Amino acid sequence: MEVAWNKNDTILLSQQRYTGEILKQYKMEQVKPRAIPLPVGSHTMPAGEKDEVLADATPYRALVGELNILAASSRPDITQALGMLARFMARPTKKHWRLLLGVI
Repeated sequence: MEVAWNKNDTILLSQQRYTGEILKQYKMEQVKPRAIPLPVGSHTMPAGEKDEVLADATPYRALVGELNILAASSRPDITQALGMLARFMARPTKKHWRLLLGVI
């Protein structure tokens, strides 16, 4: 966490470096930021018959954990989206993975 003081005696908290490391790890450095973490009208449902479940859920779980650190300390704006997607850590689908990558 980076802490900065400005001339107005305001304290600014940032995790820009940590966020940059996450983006780099998932090869998303060139992605444009979104105004909201989840697209309007996106539905997160448990895996159905037609949904393709991820073969290895480990990267999904790791990213949920990394984003949880951000949400708890300096990014409360992603908390709701992260909470919705964390419900599927046992059996995430490719759709859940794409939505989770959009939260970054």
